[in-house]
Amino acid sequence: MLLRRTAPLPGLAVATLFNVFDVVLGPSIATAMIYGDALYAASLYGRRRTSEWLLGTTLAASVSVAILAQETAASGFSGPVPHDGSSGAG
Repeated sequence: MLLRRTAPLPGLAVATLFNVFDVVLGPSIATAMIYGDALYAASLYGRRRTSEWLLGTTLAASVSVAILAQETAASGFSGPVPHDGSSGAG
């Protein structure tokens, strides 16, 4: 990453935009790994307070996603339904 050491927070902002775009299209493991590296670089090369802020923000986002997933599962949502009425298998 170009901004890894010189500007870790702007690099994290750019990585966040690409990560959101990737999640909208369908998440991939490669993008998740790159985003994890951007988080690591921002906490390692950024200011000391940045790592504490990132920890709190990441924890809050993780709890929010877990609650949303639980609510979605409890509502009976099972994912997208094929338009032609088929089960999608076969």
